[in-house]
Amino acid sequence: MINNQEVLFFRKELARLLDDYRNCEKPSLKKEISEDISLLSEVIYGDEQPHTLSDRTLL
Repeated sequence: MINNQEVLFFRKELARLLDDYRNCEKPSLKKEISEDISLLSEVIYGDEQPHTLSDRTLL
């Protein structure tokens, strides 16, 4: 179980990854960022969040 301080850190990192994803123009790198976003979202939110992301999800 993660504590509140860890959740705050993970949410900040998630926000940074979302910015990176939106600004990324290289499809292969964008895919890797998307995978990182999915993993981190699962850690933070558990089963409350979708496990797959599309460009539309991240807009």
